Amino acid sequence: KSQLFQDYLQIHPTILARELSLLIPNDSQGGPVEFISGTLDMLYQDPNDGAFVVVDYKTDHVADEASAKIRAESYQTQGSLYCTAVDAALKSPVPSRCELWFLETGTRVSLGSKE
Repeated sequence: KSQLFQDYLQIHPTILARELSLLIPNDSQGGPVEFISGTLDMLYQDPNDGAFVVVDYKTDHVADEASAKIRAESYQTQGSLYCTAVDAALKSPVPSRCELWFLETGTRVSLGSKE
């Protein structure tokens, strides 16, 4: 069994939501879009530090873990938006963070907290 599947089994008891729709206010001034919509693939609470963790599954073609980390940089804005929405809704004292799960390589990349 893959490492991602093993990770999933470990966090399974702390999963709060799957396929959670979000509607996020757009803070940019004067733009035509007032809200940004998105869907969290999974949200769980880290049993170690209590942080909420947004998981976004990625099907991007990446050759290895190093490639996945480089590709993950392009998702930083998306991860930050999702974490901001989760923090606002759940009012946790611990900042949330985002993880990308690259399904093709079985690689898990943390984007860190939104700060």
